[in-house]
Amino acid sequence: MVERIEALSEEHLDECARLLMVTFNAEPWNDKYTHDTAKKQLAWHLRVPGCVGLVAVMDGVVAFAIGYREPTDVGEVFNLSIFCVRPDA
Repeated sequence: MVERIEALSEEHLDECARLLMVTFNAEPWNDKYTHDTAKKQLAWHLRVPGCVGLVAVMDGVVAFAIGYREPTDVGEVFNLSIFCVRPDA
């Protein structure tokens, strides 16, 4: 069970970068993230106008989601960019 949900901030970047690496460097994605490239990608998202990020925390980051709200001709839409869940959660 998740202890709390927090807004994703720069304080979470290191732990979220590790989770992103563990998640997306594995099957089926087989990406080649390093801690640095994962952290840079997450930091970039935090600077995007309309960024929304949430972190589930219980003994560290269990999961996170990040994306952005985009204005369109029919109102705002939310684009989910990254969603990660710790494999043991």
